[in-house]
Amino acid sequence: MTDTDAFIANYSRIRLVLLGLVAVGAVAGGLWMAGLFGEVPASRRLGPEMTQAVGWIAVVFFGLCGFVIVRQFMRGGIAFRIDANGIEHAQAVRQTFTWDEIIRLQPVRMGNQPMVCYEVVQERIDQMTGIRAKLASANRSMTGCSFALAMSGTDAKMEEVVAALEHFAPEHLLVRD
Repeated sequence: MTDTDAFIANYSRIRLVLLGLVAVGAVAGGLWMAGLFGEVPASRRLGPEMTQAVGWIAVVFFGLCGFVIVRQFMRGGIAFRIDANGIEHAQAVRQTFTWDEIIRLQPVRMGNQPMVCYEVVQERIDQMTGIRAKLASANRSMTGCSFALAMSGTDAKMEEVVAALEHFAPEHLLVRD
């Protein structure tokens, strides 16, 4: 990889279809738990009201996930790009960060999902409004970083992403466990 090259991760339509099927299954399971297909399932841990609540939460959460997956499928193209200038990602909202704005990069796993979490300078976060600010805050509460490059739904492999970061990012940014 030369300095003029870029690492580009594209959306993988087959992976998005598989993720979409998982989301549809989870919505169906939530509807079942909510009692839309008959009796609310009995549980030793949860009462019927709590089972219904968990079911509706699953419907809303995985329904939103399904919406995002369909949007990514329809849009296609680049999920994220790593080059000599920095990182551009379009996984939820299109954003670009230069290496000067990024203060930490860290490869992590959430469950079985590999991703690279990264934090940016506070000034950039303070400039964000609306959905960008909400997504950064939610991501920080789940991963410890405001942003993440997720491999799911893309043609990227974690090893390739880490190699691109090692090539392009300033050495002091990459944190390893």
